[in-house]
Amino acid sequence: MLYNEVLSSQVIDFETAHVFLSSYAGAILANACLKGLNGVPDVVECSFVQSNVTELPFFASKVRLGKNEEEKVLGLGPLTNYEKKGLETLKPELLSFTKKGIKFANAS
Repeated sequence: MLYNEVLSSQVIDFETAHVFLSSYAGAILANACLKGLNGVPDVVECSFVQSNVTELPFFASKVRLGKNEEEKVLGLGPLTNYEKKGLETLKPELLSFTKKGIKFANAS
């Protein structure tokens, strides 16, 4: 097999895996939302939500789901110094992505 054929094959395999993983994640979240809406207690999933977990307007956090949809954003919990440093380093990039997402949502 030529290099280009191998690379093309790997890209196609990655795209297929990405579609399956995204679909699976969506199914897990949809199932959790339905459980919460049906009154199953303590349904917790990660979600990218508007919150005050950090100074960023949106952040991916554990969220308790319930009959009122998002019942409580659970926050980050304790972070190690390494994790704190990593979070601080990523905040400018996260803010940039968040602003782009808000702009896109407002334009739709």
